[in-house]
Amino acid sequence: MTSEDSATSPVIALEKLTALNAKGIKIIVGPETSSNIRNIKGYSDLNNMLLLSCCSSAPALAIPNDSVYRLVPDDSNQGTALSKLIQHEGIDILVPVPVDGKVTQIRSETINYSIKLFR
Repeated sequence: MTSEDSATSPVIALEKLTALNAKGIKIIVGPETSSNIRNIKGYSDLNNMLLLSCCSSAPALAIPNDSVYRLVPDDSNQGTALSKLIQHEGIDILVPVPVDGKVTQIRSETINYSIKLFR
């Protein structure tokens, strides 16, 4: 097993992916962030590599038949699932705590839309 650290930097992630490919390593566990996936997926697609990402959830990156396999649903689907859980648990107020403004916005919008839809 070989391990590399992208330091959550899209530039470093591409450097590391290129180096792993040069060693003949075609299956990569990672990277975690959507920004890293966005930056390296073109290289991965062109070089017949497989990326297994535990955390990449940007809806714009949910592309059929690409080289990225996501272990979580994209943010819009997470929002729908969370809205059903929120209703099932009888939660009336939810306060999002932003980690990434765009991700929080997408999830919040989807949760709000889904709650209105399923009421």
